[in-house]
Amino acid sequence: MSFGTRYLAPQVARFMVEHPALEVRLDLNDRRVDLLEEGYDLAIRIGSLPDSSLVARRLTRCRLLLCAAPGYLAEHGEPDSLAALDHHRCLRYRSGHGTTDWQFGGRIVQQPSFLITDSLRSGRLVPILTEEAPIFLDIHGIYPVRRHLPAKVERFLDGLAAAWGEPPIWERELGL
Repeated sequence: MSFGTRYLAPQVARFMVEHPALEVRLDLNDRRVDLLEEGYDLAIRIGSLPDSSLVARRLTRCRLLLCAAPGYLAEHGEPDSLAALDHHRCLRYRSGHGTTDWQFGGRIVQQPSFLITDSLRSGRLVPILTEEAPIFLDIHGIYPVRRHLPAKVERFLDGLAAAWGEPPIWERELGL
């Protein structure tokens, strides 16, 4: 929902202005909808995709960032490796049915870039372990298999891919 509110809804609004004859219904939620059964033309999904009869179009990706509050680092020191995180209080992003080794509670987080841009910009969080290889989550448009993709869906997906870009706009704003 956070991604939908911040980055999808403005693109839906733009698309509606550009195509006033189309009826658009935006449903923001964190559950996996059944596109066919529930009558959706399209879903936006972040992360790995299960095998299905649906078609996926990759639109962009987002980086999972390790960050910490400056006050926490001043008190506890900055971890010097991923293994050192075991000795820190951490909060790790979990999408869908994924599992995590870390427990809730703490001042070090691993979150998708789109969730923490404001906190990074303001200095409430700072990146840590930046030399580690980045982890990315793909962002896809998912739609049912059809002989011909409806033009409205294709145009909307084209618009999303262009607006978000690669790397996505929220990461370019931070210089990532």
